[in-house]
Amino acid sequence: MCKQLKDWEKLKCSEASLLWKNVTDINAELDLMECYKISKSQRFVQTLDYLSKIPHWIQRLEELEKVVEMEIFKVPHSEDDWLSKAIRILKDDSMKLGQINNFFDYLDRNLSNVNQDCWKLIKELSDAEDFLSFLKKIAEHDIKNLINGVDDHSDERLIQEDTVSSLIQVKQFLFPLMNKNMEAISDLLKELLNVIKKNHTLGEKIALCNSSNMALQNMYNNIQNRGEVTKEKIKNAVLNGTFTFTRDQKEDKCLVSLQYPSKSNVKYNLSEILDLRGRALLIAKPKNSVMVNNKEAEMSKDVMDKFVAQ
Repeated sequence: MCKQLKDWEKLKCSEASLLWKNVTDINAELDLMECYKISKSQRFVQTLDYLSKIPHWIQRLEELEKVVEMEIFKVPHSEDDWLSKAIRILKDDSMKLGQINNFFDYLDRNLSNVNQDCWKLIKELSDAEDFLSFLKKIAEHDIKNLINGVDDHSDERLIQEDTVSSLIQVKQFLFPLMNKNMEAISDLLKELLNVIKKNHTLGEKIALCNSSNMALQNMYNNIQNRGEVTKEKIKNAVLNGTFTFTRDQKEDKCLVSLQYPSKSNVKYNLSEILDLRGRALLIAKPKNSVMVNNKEAEMSKDVMDKFVAQ
């Protein structure tokens, strides 16, 4: 092998990898081979450094390809674009050491602006396809009020508040990307870089949400299933309810309650009113996305808006 390294440019990467696998200090290894008069040129050292990073780059590019192929981003991708070609070249055992530097120059032209935080984001996105599909499903709802929409006695309280807070931030930054018209992989990378500049820890927040994906979905679905009961409560509150404001002189604070005629003589305190409001915001969709098919649906939407505004 040492004799082959004297003519290193013609050596296949697969053969060179057998010798240089797990080598952490290339210059120290070359010093040990000094008696064989093997080249220690900067180009050769750089080539060996690239060789050691090929598995890492294959993993990175495959993660990027997985994100590109996600239906939610709708980025054009083919077997002939630079990403597909790069993955094929890196996996090609017949590539010669003499070709590596030129290849990584080509790769750098497409990825020169992608920093470490952006690669972390890409990795977390590639592992979170199910979570991202859920995120798109709930995108029309105001999930800032998701915490208020969780019943105090339900299992959803097991979800930490910072997880829900992370979900809100992830939606804020990623949902606009889902509606972008991206014509190339470079467009997606540009958008991800812009996102990471605004929030460099977004990858960590996606990882947190992804680890609690099923719990978040169950929480959201449970709240949605309670929607019809909530609508009836809010309808009664808007049409027949009375807000009462009192002052607790001993505690030196104001109290508010809501009550409407019912068999159980329901009365809500401020915390319960905020809970209802949070559920109303989850149920009500933005006006421009609501298709009103009948007067009942229109009335329900108006009732929700009035209650939220109170």
